[in-house]
Amino acid sequence: MENKKKQELARKQKELIAPILMGLILFGSLGYLIHYCSGALKKNEMSLSDLKRKAKAISRMQDLTVREKDLLKVFPNIQKKNDIIEEIAGWARKEGLEVAEITPKETSLSGTNFKQLVLTLNGTGTYLSLMRFLKRIEASPYFVLASSLQLNGYELKGWSRYRSRSPRQADTKMDRGFKVNVDVFLLQ
Repeated sequence: MENKKKQELARKQKELIAPILMGLILFGSLGYLIHYCSGALKKNEMSLSDLKRKAKAISRMQDLTVREKDLLKVFPNIQKKNDIIEEIAGWARKEGLEVAEITPKETSLSGTNFKQLVLTLNGTGTYLSLMRFLKRIEASPYFVLASSLQLNGYELKGWSRYRSRSPRQADTKMDRGFKVNVDVFLLQ
Protein backbone atom coordinates (compact mmCIF):
# COMPACT_ATOMS: atom_id res chain seq x y z
CA MET A 1 0.00 0.00 0.00
CA GLU A 2 2.72 2.29 0.80
CA ASN A 3 4.16 1.56 -2.54
CA LYS A 4 0.86 2.39 -4.12
CA LYS A 5 0.76 5.68 -2.27
CA LYS A 6 4.22 6.51 -3.45
CA GLN A 7 3.30 5.71 -7.01
CA GLU A 8 0.12 7.72 -6.72
CA LEU A 9 2.08 10.66 -5.29
CA ALA A 10 4.71 10.41 -8.07
CA ARG A 11 1.98 10.36 -10.69
CA LYS A 12 0.30 13.43 -9.20
CA GLN A 13 3.66 15.21 -9.05
CA LYS A 14 4.26 14.41 -12.70
CA GLU A 15 0.80 15.66 -13.58
CA LEU A 16 1.46 18.94 -11.73
CA ILE A 17 5.02 19.48 -12.94
CA ALA A 18 4.15 19.34 -16.64
CA PRO A 19 1.56 22.21 -16.49
CA ILE A 20 3.80 24.26 -14.20
CA LEU A 21 6.75 23.87 -16.58
CA MET A 22 4.53 24.72 -19.54
CA GLY A 23 3.25 27.81 -17.69
CA LEU A 24 6.79 28.91 -16.90
CA ILE A 25 7.84 28.38 -20.53
CA LEU A 26 4.82 30.32 -21.80
CA PHE A 27 5.33 33.08 -19.27
CA GLY A 28 9.04 33.36 -20.22
CA SER A 29 8.18 33.41 -23.92
CA LEU A 30 5.55 36.07 -23.34
CA GLY A 31 8.09 38.20 -21.40
CA TYR A 32 10.65 37.87 -24.19
CA LEU A 33 8.02 38.71 -26.82
CA ILE A 34 6.93 41.84 -24.88
CA HIS A 35 10.56 42.92 -24.43
CA TYR A 36 11.34 42.37 -28.14
CA CYS A 37 8.19 44.16 -29.31
CA SER A 38 8.77 47.16 -27.03
CA GLY A 39 12.34 47.46 -28.38
CA ALA A 40 11.09 47.23 -31.95
CA LEU A 41 8.36 49.78 -31.12
CA LYS A 42 10.98 52.21 -29.73
CA LYS A 43 13.08 51.72 -32.88
CA ASN A 44 10.02 52.38 -35.03
CA GLU A 45 9.21 55.52 -33.02
CA MET A 46 12.78 56.72 -33.50
CA SER A 47 12.60 55.81 -37.18
CA LEU A 48 9.32 57.68 -37.51
CA SER A 49 10.76 60.81 -35.90
CA ASP A 50 13.86 60.48 -38.12
CA LEU A 51 11.60 60.16 -41.17
CA LYS A 52 9.67 63.28 -40.18
CA ARG A 53 12.91 65.21 -39.64
CA LYS A 54 14.33 63.96 -42.95
CA ALA A 55 11.10 64.81 -44.79
CA LYS A 56 11.31 68.39 -43.47
CA ALA A 57 14.97 68.59 -44.51
CA ILE A 58 14.14 67.29 -48.01
CA SER A 59 11.32 69.80 -48.31
CA ARG A 60 13.70 72.64 -47.34
CA MET A 61 16.28 71.35 -49.83
CA GLN A 62 13.66 71.21 -52.57
CA ASP A 63 12.68 74.81 -51.78
CA LEU A 64 16.34 75.82 -52.00
CA THR A 65 16.76 73.90 -55.25
CA VAL A 66 13.74 75.70 -56.75
CA ARG A 67 15.17 79.07 -55.63
CA GLU A 68 18.60 78.15 -57.01
CA LYS A 69 17.06 77.14 -60.33
CA ASP A 70 15.17 80.45 -60.45
CA LEU A 71 18.38 82.31 -59.67
CA LEU A 72 20.32 80.39 -62.31
CA LYS A 73 17.76 81.39 -64.96
CA VAL A 74 19.39 84.83 -65.04
CA PHE A 75 22.60 83.14 -66.19
CA PRO A 76 22.06 81.67 -69.67
CA ASN A 77 24.01 78.59 -70.68
CA ILE A 78 27.18 79.09 -72.75
CA GLN A 79 25.52 77.20 -75.63
CA LYS A 80 23.04 80.07 -75.95
CA LYS A 81 25.85 82.61 -76.46
CA ASN A 82 24.95 83.38 -80.09
CA ASP A 83 21.26 83.71 -79.23
CA ILE A 84 22.09 86.17 -76.44
CA ILE A 85 24.33 88.22 -78.75
CA GLU A 86 21.54 88.39 -81.35
CA GLU A 87 18.97 89.24 -78.67
CA ILE A 88 21.04 92.17 -77.32
CA ALA A 89 21.68 93.44 -80.86
CA GLY A 90 17.93 93.17 -81.44
CA TRP A 91 17.25 95.30 -78.36
CA ALA A 92 19.57 97.99 -79.75
CA ARG A 93 17.87 97.93 -83.16
CA LYS A 94 14.41 97.94 -81.58
CA GLU A 95 15.30 101.10 -79.65
CA GLY A 96 16.38 102.78 -82.91
CA LEU A 97 20.15 102.35 -82.81
CA GLU A 98 22.11 101.37 -85.88
CA VAL A 99 24.62 98.74 -84.76
CA ALA A 100 27.60 98.73 -87.13
CA GLU A 101 29.70 96.15 -85.30
CA ILE A 102 29.45 93.69 -82.41
CA THR A 103 32.70 92.32 -81.04
CA PRO A 104 32.37 89.48 -78.49
CA LYS A 105 35.17 88.64 -76.06
CA GLU A 106 34.87 85.63 -73.76
CA THR A 107 36.67 85.29 -70.43
CA SER A 108 36.53 82.44 -67.90
CA LEU A 109 35.98 83.51 -64.32
CA SER A 110 38.41 81.36 -62.35
CA GLY A 111 37.02 79.34 -59.49
CA THR A 112 33.46 79.53 -60.84
CA ASN A 113 31.24 77.85 -63.39
CA PHE A 114 30.72 81.16 -65.17
CA LYS A 115 32.10 82.85 -68.25
CA GLN A 116 32.00 86.56 -68.85
CA LEU A 117 31.04 87.56 -72.36
CA VAL A 118 31.88 91.20 -73.11
CA LEU A 119 30.03 92.50 -76.17
CA THR A 120 31.34 95.73 -77.64
CA LEU A 121 28.60 97.37 -79.69
CA ASN A 122 29.60 100.21 -82.06
CA GLY A 123 27.01 102.23 -83.90
CA THR A 124 25.05 105.40 -84.31
CA GLY A 125 21.73 106.75 -83.19
CA THR A 126 20.18 109.41 -81.01
CA TYR A 127 20.93 110.01 -77.36
CA LEU A 128 17.36 109.05 -76.51
CA SER A 129 17.64 105.74 -78.36
CA LEU A 130 20.88 104.95 -76.56
CA MET A 131 19.36 105.73 -73.16
CA ARG A 132 16.33 103.52 -73.92
CA PHE A 133 18.73 100.72 -74.94
CA LEU A 134 20.67 101.09 -71.68
CA LYS A 135 17.39 101.07 -69.74
CA ARG A 136 16.41 97.89 -71.57
CA ILE A 137 19.70 96.27 -70.54
CA GLU A 138 18.94 97.14 -66.91
CA ALA A 139 15.51 95.48 -67.23
CA SER A 140 16.94 92.40 -68.92
CA PRO A 141 15.90 88.95 -67.64
CA TYR A 142 19.61 88.04 -67.65
CA PHE A 143 22.52 89.15 -65.50
CA VAL A 144 23.73 91.80 -67.95
CA LEU A 145 25.65 95.02 -67.23
CA ALA A 146 26.60 97.98 -69.40
CA SER A 147 30.16 98.30 -68.13
CA SER A 148 31.43 101.22 -70.21
CA LEU A 149 30.07 103.84 -72.56
CA GLN A 150 31.69 106.12 -75.13
CA LEU A 151 29.75 108.90 -76.81
CA ASN A 152 31.21 110.74 -79.78
CA GLY A 153 34.61 109.20 -79.00
CA TYR A 154 34.69 110.27 -75.31
CA GLU A 155 34.69 107.70 -72.50
CA LEU A 156 32.01 108.56 -69.97
CA LYS A 157 32.74 107.73 -66.36
CA GLY A 158 29.70 107.58 -64.15
CA TRP A 159 27.58 107.62 -67.30
CA SER A 160 24.32 107.22 -65.41
CA ARG A 161 24.34 110.96 -64.73
CA TYR A 162 24.17 111.62 -68.48
CA ARG A 163 20.69 110.14 -68.68
CA SER A 164 18.85 113.35 -68.03
CA ARG A 165 19.06 115.56 -71.08
CA SER A 166 16.60 118.09 -72.30
CA PRO A 167 14.12 116.73 -74.89
CA ARG A 168 15.75 118.77 -77.66
CA GLN A 169 19.20 117.28 -76.88
CA ALA A 170 17.85 113.75 -76.41
CA ASP A 171 16.67 113.55 -80.00
CA THR A 172 20.01 114.80 -81.34
CA LYS A 173 21.99 112.34 -83.43
CA MET A 174 25.44 111.56 -82.04
CA ASP A 175 28.19 113.00 -84.27
CA ARG A 176 30.62 110.10 -84.07
CA GLY A 177 28.37 107.42 -82.66
CA PHE A 178 28.59 105.32 -79.56
CA LYS A 179 30.52 102.38 -78.16
CA VAL A 180 28.99 100.33 -75.36
CA ASN A 181 30.52 97.35 -73.56
CA VAL A 182 27.82 94.97 -72.38
CA ASP A 183 28.90 92.25 -69.94
CA VAL A 184 26.87 89.04 -70.00
CA PHE A 185 27.54 86.27 -67.49
CA LEU A 186 26.99 82.73 -68.78
CA LEU A 187 27.04 79.28 -67.18
CA GLN A 188 29.71 76.96 -68.51
